[in-house]
Amino acid sequence: MSVPANSPQATYPATTTTTTNTRATTATTAVTSSQKPTPPPRMSSKPVGWHAKNLGYDWHKRADHHKYLVETGLPPVHAAVINHDWETAAELLSPADIGLIWTPPVSHRPPMLNKGHSGSSGWSTKLLSKNEEQRNAAIIEMSADLVERTNPMGTGSMYGANLLTLCLEKGAPSEFLQKVITLSQKHAPQCLNNPDASGKTPLYVAIERGDKAAVAMLLDAGADWRVRTNSIWNDGTRAGISTYSFAMKAGSNKIFELILSKAIQQLPTPDNYPIANDPLRLFFWVANHAEEDVLRLAEKFPHLRFALFSFPDKSGYSLYRRRIENNVPVEVNTHALINPIKENNVLHLSSIFGPPEQFFNLLNFLRSEYKGEDVDSIATDAIIIFIKNKSEESIKLLSEQCDSFDTCIINAKKTLLEKESIHSLGKFKLILENVCKTLNESEKIKIFNNLGQYDSTYVDLFIKSTEFEVNETLFTQLCKTATNWQNTELFDFAAEQSSMMFAALNNSSRSVADGVFADALFYSLRARSIQWTEKLLQACPDLQRVFNMSSQFLLPALADFDPSGLSARLKDIEFDPEMADRESFELIQTDEGRQALTDLISARRKTH
Repeated sequence: MSVPANSPQATYPATTTTTTNTRATTATTAVTSSQKPTPPPRMSSKPVGWHAKNLGYDWHKRADHHKYLVETGLPPVHAAVINHDWETAAELLSPADIGLIWTPPVSHRPPMLNKGHSGSSGWSTKLLSKNEEQRNAAIIEMSADLVERTNPMGTGSMYGANLLTLCLEKGAPSEFLQKVITLSQKHAPQCLNNPDASGKTPLYVAIERGDKAAVAMLLDAGADWRVRTNSIWNDGTRAGISTYSFAMKAGSNKIFELILSKAIQQLPTPDNYPIANDPLRLFFWVANHAEEDVLRLAEKFPHLRFALFSFPDKSGYSLYRRRIENNVPVEVNTHALINPIKENNVLHLSSIFGPPEQFFNLLNFLRSEYKGEDVDSIATDAIIIFIKNKSEESIKLLSEQCDSFDTCIINAKKTLLEKESIHSLGKFKLILENVCKTLNESEKIKIFNNLGQYDSTYVDLFIKSTEFEVNETLFTQLCKTATNWQNTELFDFAAEQSSMMFAALNNSSRSVADGVFADALFYSLRARSIQWTEKLLQACPDLQRVFNMSSQFLLPALADFDPSGLSARLKDIEFDPEMADRESFELIQTDEGRQALTDLISARRKTH
């Protein structure tokens, strides 16, 4: 194993000058007499043999040189790279070197060469422990100690490094690195992506070092930006990150652009980037960069412009939002309008922050350009937000400017009445006037259920505008709605409607009338509405019959409503004390009510 003595920085023993290097005849850097000499690669400032000297060897002594190579596990080319001796490395370089891996046999090194640290004594004693956790921890400490003693200081973990990774770690001159990459591409393409023992791929190392030229050379040679690192943590678990993710997180903007240019080529339709799916996770890159960075990337990759403008940048807001808020015209594609994440959806942003005319234009653009079946659903959601945030005048213009969305506008207004809060009586009246003639009974009931959040003015307006008749079913619903919303004004309204209902109920069948009274009475008791409850109790034609139907619910509700007057109110009402004791107590909500019912049941048992 010999090294040619052609380096001007070193003087080798005479025996080394006569040694024939058979591999040099196949090296891509070999120079013949017919070739024009090329300038030598840029040299490192470190002296040749500095690493060998650090480990106690004399690079100029053949025997020591040989021991150095054997003990460190370094092939000759690797040794030249470690020593920054690029001329020697260039002459030795051949295809056979590409797949060689530096694997130092640390366990076989003579004790005198083991320059361990103070932790060595710690793990050596723990290895004999009977405690399994301590033994496992000691094994990990021993591995770290041995690898640390093998690696040259300040170069990172190169244990198990192939030649390509080693050159990247050592910052090889671009001319030499290109030769190694070219040989790897031709003779061992797997080395372009293989992680070394530390789990880092060549691209990862180049990005980590911020070496844009090396990244470009590797990508051009076919290095895969999708390959993940394969790191092993101290607890034995494996973790990995793709080269693309690492470039996005830690690489410079220029390096990320190189990786991105390759990644885009793998998209099915590079010119129509799907913002919603965001396969290249541009959202995360934009979130960590300022507006000027986003603009620069959009200029370099025009087909990503709409996506880059849609995502919030470092400021927390997207470029689209800032432009919309400043009433600046925006250029969009349909992907920017159908993004399911509303905060990134241009149509959604315009419905809140933009002028009405801009929203109308975007909505009409969606109709003309987007061919998806969900266009009406997307438009309806945006129109709901628009109506909630804009003035009555803007709402009136909506139908005029976007007449192809008439059905969506009607559905949006119905949804608002059924589910949302509209705390402007004028806007509520306008919306109701537009849709009242199109409402079916089911929609009327849904709207009615939502009215409990408003005062009685809204309820009265709805009933008058829709010719809403309070039948026995809707009367019960009115009682339930008033109770659920805890709306005192609606309780009073229900009480007023009660007198209208009693006459209608007298004409109904007995079971229907009893059921409606039982439900209404239960809700009035739970609502603690004295006016409402008294009206129902007075109007009920046969309270005993109602109690026979629903005493297990009415007894606890009445006990909570009027614990002190419970006995008097039920003076003439019969009920089963055993059933009440078994089924009613779980529904009582107050201690006073529980005590009142206990006393009443005890008294009834005595009298029976």
